[in-house]
Amino acid sequence: MIPVRVSVSGPGKADRVFNTQIARHRFLTPLLASSVATSAAQTAASDVADAVIEVQSQVGLHGFSPLKQTDFVFSPEGLTPKAVMLSTGMRQVNDILFNPFAPARIDDIDLKIRVDYKADVAELTSISLASDELEPGTRPSLYITLRPYNGNSYVEAVPFEVPRQLAGQTLKIEAASGGMVRPEIAPPENLGELVENLRKGYPARSLIVTLTTPDEGVTLRGQIIPSLPASVIATLRPGSSTRRADPYKRLTRFSVDMNRVILGKQEVTVRVREDIR
Repeated sequence: MIPVRVSVSGPGKADRVFNTQIARHRFLTPLLASSVATSAAQTAASDVADAVIEVQSQVGLHGFSPLKQTDFVFSPEGLTPKAVMLSTGMRQVNDILFNPFAPARIDDIDLKIRVDYKADVAELTSISLASDELEPGTRPSLYITLRPYNGNSYVEAVPFEVPRQLAGQTLKIEAASGGMVRPEIAPPENLGELVENLRKGYPARSLIVTLTTPDEGVTLRGQIIPSLPASVIATLRPGSSTRRADPYKRLTRFSVDMNRVILGKQEVTVRVREDIR
């Protein structure tokens, strides 16, 4: 049996804690864990109203340090089963038990759920730059337009670096909610690498800005090797008889804490001027 602990808290309510045990079974454990979590949530916080839900999950995995993650979800219907089932912890349980590398033993599951009945959410509606071209080696601002729920749109200026080596190239800039961005990771080659990949992610209360350049790198044996010459990439591309390395576009990425749940994704393409110096 696997111990499962779910605590639910909210404004004006005492914390409710639910302790139980579920069967240790590859197919049944994810279903039972989701059932316990959603039942606890519906019992402790059944109000139907705009809410921001914070889910802190911890999955104990035998032979590894616990997997810890915090999710933020906006729900106009309060604490719904869907909001809990889509949390990182619930998805990690399924990924671990159905991994293709080796048997994995889950020691315990702990969920801490907090419900704030407020519409603290904003939609990313557009992004823009002050000019049609960027100067290499400068630090311009990306202007992010956000529209909060039941509020007026506002603009946030997010500075970023334009590396000098990008002179004369085209740059794609993407801004997105952290919950919509897949971390820059290489495909795992064993259980240990899978577990490390599961630790990576971005919270929905962050804005992720990604700069994509024409340069390519490769993922090889669970590692990312950025910015390789074209001749090397051609050699490492998958051949007709065996898989060697997967090419990927080189990325520059950073996170900005927005202190509220962000929804949406926008992108813009801009030219970097030639460096005449």
